[in-house]
Amino acid sequence: MTAIKNQIQMFFLLALIIFLIIFAPQAATGAKNGLLLWFNNVLPVLFPFSFLLQIIMSADTLAGISRHAGFLTRRLLHLSPFCSFCILAGFLCGFPMGAVTTSQALENKQITRDEAQLLSAVCNHASPMFLTGYILHQVLSDPPFQHCLILIFYISPFLWLWIRCCMLHHFHRLSPLAESNLLSVSHSTIPFRKILLNSSELMLRIGVCMMFFAIFQELIHILPFISHSAAAVLALLLEITSGTSALSTLPWPEEIKTSLIMGGTAFGGLCIAFQTYPLLHAKKLSFIQYMADKSAVGIITAALVWLLYQII
Repeated sequence: MTAIKNQIQMFFLLALIIFLIIFAPQAATGAKNGLLLWFNNVLPVLFPFSFLLQIIMSADTLAGISRHAGFLTRRLLHLSPFCSFCILAGFLCGFPMGAVTTSQALENKQITRDEAQLLSAVCNHASPMFLTGYILHQVLSDPPFQHCLILIFYISPFLWLWIRCCMLHHFHRLSPLAESNLLSVSHSTIPFRKILLNSSELMLRIGVCMMFFAIFQELIHILPFISHSAAAVLALLLEITSGTSALSTLPWPEEIKTSLIMGGTAFGGLCIAFQTYPLLHAKKLSFIQYMADKSAVGIITAALVWLLYQII
């Protein structure tokens, strides 16, 4: 079985190399677009957040933040107080900081493995800055009832988190860390050099993923057997920044385009998934479950947005 898997991987890599050689100009254009997108839009926003979050995660102040913000996670979801900080950090900082924070919390034994699996997908959500500044303003050109769209976008992951928690409590009891253990979790101060290297490595990983998926998006548009509409939808599934922009230009009804764009943004695209995979793999968390959770959040978001357009 391992030999077959290795042969499939080798065949795929060789085919990819040949494909890039044949379409070298398009690959170079895609790589340049991906790196420029990373340098101009992602690096200036995410690097400071990544750096500060790692400092907070290694400091004793995290216990106080979790204690005051953990009311909803304790009462409604029966999760550990530290889960509230993971949700807060993920929603405020955006992709892929939710998964980074969850992974770090699991490593520090501040949350359980079941909780880490739950939160790795739910917390890995687009930031308010990306949603309002790019999706709603630039892509959708300030659509009506924006406040309702924002509310749906951030309620959907909570709704799926509540469903997943109910399912897990039904089949086997979650064992969140007791609140009395909140202060007993040891916090070893991480050296400044390690924090800087961790943040830089994360940014580099994001840049490489964005570059390769930008190449894939560029190649999709030149394939003769893929229509313009299908290419836009595939671009959305690959990488949401340029994918949402491509989808917005299609001559489709406004409610369908808005539903797909909001749902695709909640899903995050395969680019975000591959950025998250090393974090999940290092902590032995299920990538398949992560993809299922992100798909569910995206479908719920798209369905609620479509329903909103039918009601209003």
